[in-house]
Amino acid sequence: MTKPTLSHEFSHLADDLINFANQPVNKTLEFKKYKAFPIAKLPFVAPNADKPGLCFWSVPQTGGYIGGSETGRALAFIYLKHLKETGGGYTGRYLPSIVLDMLNLADCDNEADIALHGQIIGFFWELERWLIGAAKNLSGKLESFDNGSLLTHANYGLAFNESEYMAYLDQKGNKDTGGSNE
Repeated sequence: MTKPTLSHEFSHLADDLINFANQPVNKTLEFKKYKAFPIAKLPFVAPNADKPGLCFWSVPQTGGYIGGSETGRALAFIYLKHLKETGGGYTGRYLPSIVLDMLNLADCDNEADIALHGQIIGFFWELERWLIGAAKNLSGKLESFDNGSLLTHANYGLAFNESEYMAYLDQKGNKDTGGSNE
């Protein structure tokens, strides 16, 4: 199996993601091109398993901190590209819903959670308004990455074996210093 080339411009960890990914790397996240609404086509949006509607952050919690960070960055670029192409979609802002689903705060049953829910909605609604303007009007790295490469990067992040990578860094550090890191 040929390993893909991940962009070093996107991440300095591109080679490490490939070398320390559990094989085979599954296509865990995929675009859903057949969906009618643009937001539902995104790889991190899926039908909600527990109730009607969509879950706006349906991403496996794998890959450790490093793999998770790389997956999050790749998915953020995909979302920014979505904002540039659609202007946010038919009904408006989705970033607050993404954050609520990330934190599993969609349902609130006490005053503190209800207040936090409102704060998240207001904060991220306003941020997204500015993100849409920036994505649509600024030029830069956003255009240089295609969604397929970003999705491959995200899936490699999900498959990243952080414990093997950390052991490799420990071993490399011991070789570089001629002894123990203690």
